[in-house]
Order: sequence, then C-alpha cells, then structure tokens
Amino acid sequence: MDIKERVRPYYGQLISLLDQMPGGNEHYNNSVYVSEIKDQLSDVIARLKEITGEDYSAFAIKSEPASGGREPLAKLISIKAQLAGLLGRLGGKYFSDEQKASAPGTHLILTQSQSTNQSVNISIVDEMSHVLSKKSGNYVSGSKEGKFIEKLKESLGTVQSISQLILAITSLATKIGITPEALKDIFS
Repeated sequence: MDIKERVRPYYGQLISLLDQMPGGNEHYNNSVYVSEIKDQLSDVIARLKEITGEDYSAFAIKSEPASGGREPLAKLISIKAQLAGLLGRLGGKYFSDEQKASAPGTHLILTQSQSTNQSVNISIVDEMSHVLSKKSGNYVSGSKEGKFIEKLKESLGTVQSISQLILAITSLATKIGITPEALKDIFS
C-alpha cells in the first residue's frame, strides 16, 4: 500500500474532527476542554510521522493548564486553525491530484502552500456555511432571501479568502436585489 493510501484514513479522521467543532461566532473566542481532541490529534500526528517520516508536531494543539486539576483549555479558533492547517498540508501533498469534495460543512480549499492565515479563512468559510444552513429555514425557498442563501451556499466551495467571500456576498446581493437591511437580518 502506498503512502497516500496509508495517510487517507487519518486525513478523513481530521476532516471529521474539524467538522465536529462547534460553529457560530459566539464560540470562536471560547476556551474549550481539549483532552480528548488533543489526544486524538497527537495520535494522528504520531501515526503520520510513522507513515511519512515527516514531523507534523507544529499542528499539535497548544493548551493552557486549568486550575484545580481540571482538563486543559484551548481557544476553539486555535483548534480549528490547527486542524485546517494540517488538512491543508496533507491535502496539498497527498491529495492535490484529486477533485474530491470535502466532508459536509467543511468547504476546504486545500493547497500545498496554505498558511495559517488561510487556515483561519477556511474556518470562516466553514462558519459561513454553518450560519447559512441555520438561516435557510427562516426563509421561503423562492423568496429573494431564500435564493440568496442557496446561491451563496453554492458559491462557498470556490471562496479562498475573506475578500472573495465579501465579494461573493455583495455581488450576489446586488444581483438578486437584497438590500443592506435584508443582509443585516440574514446574518444577525
């Protein structure tokens, strides 16, 4: 079995871990208990080193000790950035030749030269997908707002940066006739 096929199950495990992270802007600055996910990620990093001979420890979760013997804490946005960064590295190195869709909700755009900033961008696109999915039930599918949400969800797969996301939102809103007030209602 070649290296790519030995890496694939761990790549899938990382996608699942990222997809299970809580969404919502209200969670980004939250510190969360990380023992279980930290152990899972450490195990994946160790296995990847065995398989590939490469050191991925830079993507390990850094946590703050908690008082009173409780589990260590880490910022949710940091955890998501680490997971997305490792996925970007692995995707670029081993799976760039595949046009495979990512796991539902992740909307990962993976390239070998992906930086931590791009990892945060991926997290924001992931968050946008989550928000749009939640909001889509609030609007009739044939309404302007419903069409806007559906079209924006479809376009997220091609968004690679915050500026592209803003451009997609404003262009689509103008095209469909969504007012700034309606945008505010959709995203609040």
